Amino acid sequence: MAATLTTQDVRDIQSSFAVMDVNKTELIDMEGFYTLWLGLGYSRNMSKQDLAVYIPQHQHEAITLNNVLTICSRHSRDSESEIATSFQLLDSTGSGCIRPSDLVTLAKDMGDSLTLEEAQCMIGDGKEGW
Repeated sequence: MAATLTTQDVRDIQSSFAVMDVNKTELIDMEGFYTLWLGLGYSRNMSKQDLAVYIPQHQHEAITLNNVLTICSRHSRDSESEIATSFQLLDSTGSGCIRPSDLVTLAKDMGDSLTLEEAQCMIGDGKEGW
């Protein structure tokens, strides 16, 4: 499904990429890309393996922002109602906040690994109601 990235989509992707690029190398790995993908509301129906098809095997540890923009431009974000439902499922306390530990649990449930530190980089400490 082809989609056009809006200016806001590009900004969101750039911001998320910068967060995932913890070493400031302008590269992220497949794990970081998948986290970015899900975090920005792209298809939850795609597994990390499905997404990996778009990246040559030798680049799985060195994905550029341009790679991410190109792939995201081929897909649409999930609708707001799907995102709201997902948010409610992640909000384990019903507080209106997703805590980093909630993301770690989600990743584990999906068979992926995400450290608490990575989750904290994505959403902060969870005190501000992400």
